[in-house]
Amino acid sequence: MKKNTVILIIFLILAIGLLGYNYYFEPFKQAAIEQDISQGEKVEEAVDLDLTAVEVIFGRLNDQAVIGQLISWPVVLENNQLDNNNLTQQEYLDYLVEKSPGFFTLFGSEISTQSAKMTIDQLVNHSNSVLLPWFSVDHEGGTVQRLSGDGFTRLASWNSICKLDKQQTERALGKSALELKEVGIDIVLAPMVDVGSVKSSLKTRICSSNPDVVVEKANSFIKVFQENDILPVLKHFPGIGKIEVDLHKQFAIGRVGIEDVFVYRSLLDLYPEVGVMTSHIGLDNQFAEIPCSLSKDCVGELIDNYQSTLVFTDALEMKSAFYQPESTQGANIKELTLGDVSKKAVMAGNDVLIYGPSVRIEQLSDVYDMLIREYNSDNKFKQKVDQSVKKIISYKLGVPVEHEVKYPAIKQN
Repeated sequence: MKKNTVILIIFLILAIGLLGYNYYFEPFKQAAIEQDISQGEKVEEAVDLDLTAVEVIFGRLNDQAVIGQLISWPVVLENNQLDNNNLTQQEYLDYLVEKSPGFFTLFGSEISTQSAKMTIDQLVNHSNSVLLPWFSVDHEGGTVQRLSGDGFTRLASWNSICKLDKQQTERALGKSALELKEVGIDIVLAPMVDVGSVKSSLKTRICSSNPDVVVEKANSFIKVFQENDILPVLKHFPGIGKIEVDLHKQFAIGRVGIEDVFVYRSLLDLYPEVGVMTSHIGLDNQFAEIPCSLSKDCVGELIDNYQSTLVFTDALEMKSAFYQPESTQGANIKELTLGDVSKKAVMAGNDVLIYGPSVRIEQLSDVYDMLIREYNSDNKFKQKVDQSVKKIISYKLGVPVEHEVKYPAIKQN
């Protein structure tokens, strides 16, 4: 009997027990299940098998693998060759097997289809995790498109795409989405939904100063990539379209406008199960000297309203993420480490921690060690991590999107 068949039988047995429990103790939930069945749903889809699947998979992860699921490991391709962090290729792959990151982010310029597919296949084949890693890439178009070498369609800037009609937009994006899916990409860190003008620091990465246009074009982007089973990540929450400085280099304080709220509400009401990237901007109408990405108030406002949204940080090595209030300058306050920032990001409510191409293996090793220590010593931190990892497992199993269990994401031995 095949392994997946055995697992499914176990889930069904557990589900039957769950039905009995619901009948006596959760009648409202039972009524909803009966209604689903009466509408022609399969019994195994109507019952909350998803919760059982998530718990079973979660229970098979050790502490290292649990922390690993939070991490999006930066994979740098230079001249279409893997940068092995001064290790031999086998040493580097063995190290990744040990760390079991849940995600990889591809970095490089003009990466070709051959190089992207070979790298992704290599990393998948060397994974020993019960859950296969997911692969993400910046894919806005214009100056921010890593996969733009031989075999990939080079997209115009997001600002230019936003000036096309709907049919032209979806044709260009559709071809690109298909190319990404064919090489194994699971996540695109796009679209940009920051409202502003090309006069901002983001320049042609901005779609429009008109929030209606931003929603319309982002809607097309999300639709096209979701149809190709690729998860879009809206960025940069709560909106940095008016910022005039580069957050990679310095901290900035802004204000969330009604147009920013309109964009996120419009899109997340339609697509609550997409990704959202939090920015390292301070908000003058909240806690101005705390980056949003590290603020429980800022990130909390997002997840309180859209609990099924998968929340990604912007790159955590950015200078703006390390900002500390001016009131602490000169005081005996230690400088933040990448591990400190990573912990703060988890406690704020982020699910996936992203690191840029300049972060080296030694730094990430220190981050892992610190997060594992916190996981084993701080119960509040452990609860936050467990909550995020179960959400990640749900996404990988396909539960939030289609409300059914899928097994292709599970590593086959």
